[in-house]
Amino acid sequence: MLIISPDLYAKIDEAYSSIKQLPSEIAPHEYVLIYSATDDDVVTESFLKKQINKIFPDVHFSINTMISPIDEQPKIALIHPKAYLMLQYLITLGASGEFDLEHMARFGFSPTIERPLDLLRFLKKLRQVLDCPTWNAPFQQIDGV
Repeated sequence: MLIISPDLYAKIDEAYSSIKQLPSEIAPHEYVLIYSATDDDVVTESFLKKQINKIFPDVHFSINTMISPIDEQPKIALIHPKAYLMLQYLITLGASGEFDLEHMARFGFSPTIERPLDLLRFLKKLRQVLDCPTWNAPFQQIDGV
């Protein structure tokens, strides 16, 4: 029997409530990364779009800017239908995802990046992954499963 503490139940309920406030067409497994600026280290959506187009001219990513209902901090999300495959491969290379329950309910395992330098490093590592022709081979989804 699984017993959920009142504190954990409250966190689950809060995370579920915040999901309802996100765009419903974006599933948690489609988030590649979440950029959340700290202090003066702000990357604008237009700067991120320029970097994405420069580093990934052959890959289509969506970019979504949102305000978190919990901390009212603006966040920029990089979205792709195969984000979960990209993140699985990146994790095997040592990248770390987010394992906070609230974050996972809203954005899956996508990492939250707070500094512009870390953002650029992550994008370059992602480029290396996508340049490998078998980046999604070990994690192919099996039809019917």
